[in-house]
Amino acid sequence: MLTCGTFGLLVCAAYTAVTFLLMALAGVSFTGLNAVNVGLSFVSLMVYTLMAIACGFLLGSSGFNEMATNGFVNVFALLVMFTSGMAFPVDMMPDPMIIIGKLLPGWWLCSSIDHVFGLGTASSSGVDYGAWASSTGLVAMFAVAFICLGLALGRIRRARPTLASPATTQLAK
Repeated sequence: MLTCGTFGLLVCAAYTAVTFLLMALAGVSFTGLNAVNVGLSFVSLMVYTLMAIACGFLLGSSGFNEMATNGFVNVFALLVMFTSGMAFPVDMMPDPMIIIGKLLPGWWLCSSIDHVFGLGTASSSGVDYGAWASSTGLVAMFAVAFICLGLALGRIRRARPTLASPATTQLAK
């Protein structure tokens, strides 16, 4: 977990640096940015990275093979991307997609960043640090839930190997 967390921190820092570089190269003004907004959006990104690491821990603890894990990750990532507002604006999404999006952590990542800058879904209310905190807290709760589920599944697999993989027990008999 520590290695993944360190790598995640480096990726978040690189992502933020590349974002600033591309903004400078495109001639985008930095006037709307301040240290608080950038720092809070970086915290949102780190919490989302922690959630992704926790999801990986859950998948590793569940004992799925590599093909099943890759399949889940691809479907989950696409579902998060298309229902969060990352791929296209929220006002273009049908209501069922918005409902599904609000059940996933990607929606709350986008919402937290919108609230810290007063953009997108928060354009009518403006900058709202309380809404940022609640959105980021929801993403953190996804991370905690994934870690707890991973610990529980790992415990079940160690304590009752026949429940974790009944097919191999059948073959051994």
